[in-house]
Amino acid sequence: MSKEEEIDDLFKNAKDSTGFNRSLLEVKNLKAVTNLAIEMRNKLKTDFWYNMIYLLIGSILTYTITFLSSGNKQSELIELTRLITEKNAQEIQTQTEVRQMRLEITSLRKELDSLKN
Repeated sequence: MSKEEEIDDLFKNAKDSTGFNRSLLEVKNLKAVTNLAIEMRNKLKTDFWYNMIYLLIGSILTYTITFLSSGNKQSELIELTRLITEKNAQEIQTQTEVRQMRLEITSLRKELDSLKN
């Protein structure tokens, strides 16, 4: 036997500090790791579905808030349009009054000039 084979045989027959055969511990460890992997996979699946539910709830809330605020924006736009229309009407009325005043002033000036002569 070569030294490597002897070392392999020693490791195969080696016992840990509790007295169990190393190969038995490896099998138990493999089962524990397998169980841990299965539990982790199940946990990740449930976490995935919880995250999907949270995502769905968040998107529903976002669309609801957006829908409600868009109704307010439409009423605000209607109100702004009404105010702008009123302002434009007042401005047109003011300009008309100013023109009438200017015409009266010019007619009064003409009368004054005629009276002076």
